[in-house]
Amino acid sequence: PNDIEAANLQGELGCSFAEQQAGAPLLVAMADVRDGATADGVMKLGPSTLRLSAAEPGGFNAMVDGERFISGDLTATVAVTSDEPVGGGESPPRRATLTLKSAAFAPQRIEGLWTCGP
Repeated sequence: PNDIEAANLQGELGCSFAEQQAGAPLLVAMADVRDGATADGVMKLGPSTLRLSAAEPGGFNAMVDGERFISGDLTATVAVTSDEPVGGGESPPRRATLTLKSAAFAPQRIEGLWTCGP
């Protein structure tokens, strides 16, 4: 929570990626609903917090089914793998993968849940 607050993400709506059994998300992104808006996010990599930006504009709607985020040579791609919601509520999560690619380490693929909404 402190890392998210310190990132001062701007936007009306957001999405988060978390491993299924984890309490805290690995990645949180926010964007306005305008098509020209670009999402900004923050990701926890070990003890470090990394600021990310969506690779393309598209606002919140572009994030709903996954998004590609960039920070330097790191690419973090969220891909929704099932349209079936996991649980209920106004914004139920869906199964997704987070793929991390960087020159600093071998590609990593993490299974989890992508939740978008207010």
